[in-house]
Amino acid sequence: MTPILAPTLFGIQLPYITLTVQIFSAFAGAILAVAGSIIAYRNTYGASPIFLVSSWGLGSQRLEDPEQFYNASMTIEFWNRRKYPVVIKGTRVTFPSFEFKNVVRRSKAGNMVISPDGSTLNIDLVNLNSVTKVEPSTHYSIEFEFPFKKMQITLTEFLPL
Repeated sequence: MTPILAPTLFGIQLPYITLTVQIFSAFAGAILAVAGSIIAYRNTYGASPIFLVSSWGLGSQRLEDPEQFYNASMTIEFWNRRKYPVVIKGTRVTFPSFEFKNVVRRSKAGNMVISPDGSTLNIDLVNLNSVTKVEPSTHYSIEFEFPFKKMQITLTEFLPL
């Protein structure tokens, strides 16, 4: 009795080629399903909101102790890239190498309280009449000034020896 030979293509038996094609098709289908899910999520909810520093500056104006402190001024923008409104209650901004003066400040408009915690500023948006709501595809700006301790910088910190 002669054995039944499987058909071959380029010297490879056809059942092995079929199995390989099915495995690759399954992986490609899974990758397309994940990519489609990510795109559908972004289209439904939008991209995640972000905070951006749009301007900053240093100075010693309007300080009681200009020999010991500098004044950091900064504008932080919150961009709502979602497709629905977002409410902001506050944020925490950390500056690893700064040591802020231990005072609590309130903005001129009275809608923001800034309190330091070491090298972190806690910015609380306090609006007694309503909440701070950011509509979709818009932004909200936070402007503040806060004193931080002057640092001694030597050239040995920057030059390798």
